[in-house]
This record gives sequence, C-alpha cells and structure tokens, in this order.
Amino acid sequence: MTDGIELVDEELARELIAQGYEKTGRHASKGFGDEVTCYSFMHVSVRVVRDRGQWFFEASPTNGVDWFDADLWHACLTNETPPVEPRASAAQAHLLTNDLADLTETAQEAPMATVERLRSLRRARSQQRIGLDVGEDNS
Repeated sequence: MTDGIELVDEELARELIAQGYEKTGRHASKGFGDEVTCYSFMHVSVRVVRDRGQWFFEASPTNGVDWFDADLWHACLTNETPPVEPRASAAQAHLLTNDLADLTETAQEAPMATVERLRSLRRARSQQRIGLDVGEDNS
C-alpha cells in the first residue's frame, strides 16, 4: 500500500457510484501492477490510473477526448490558480472526490467552455513550470 492510496481510490469509487457514475472500463497489466479504471456519467468521464506505482486521478468533460488532473479541475471550479507542481496523489483523489458534484454539473452545463477553461489553466501551469507553451491544438 502506498500511503493509503488504495483506500482513497476506494473512497472515490464509492462517491462516483453514489453520484450516478458507472464503471465503464478496467484494464490491468499483471507485469507491473498497472491499471486503468474508467467511470462515466453522461458525457463526463473519470479515470484512475496506476502506472508503475504512481497514481493519477483525472476527469474529462467530453467523454475522454481530453483529460485534466484534479488540481486543474479544482482551479477551474474555484477560480483559483492551480499549483505549479501537482499535489500528491492522495490529495488529488480527495480533491476529485470533494469536487465531484460541482465538476459533473459544470461539465454537463457547458462542456466546451469547461474544456477551454481547463486547457487555459493547463497551458498557464505549463508555462510557469517549464517556461513553454504547450500547444493545445491537438488536445
């Protein structure tokens, strides 16, 4: 167990199901213990990725066309600036769990405006982090 991350993942899964999300996919690789689990509600998707011991918690307002981490979602929903460096995985999972109702409502009401706002936040964070503009043309 990595800092109780499995428990945090279970908490998020329970909240997703409670809010009407359905588990829509799961892929696991036995070699490294990698796993991707996806949940969907209408056109909003959430995925939990475990890749070589690292965990990622992301959501998409457009059925997985583009994914955004919990820090970006939280910043989008609160009009705050996202941290330059991502929070720890458990903190990201807690953010996603706590913001899930607002995230779902925002994504359903204005999916394309939400995508544009999230991309703008991601671009600004990238510029702060590494001084580069990440072209969002292909996202």
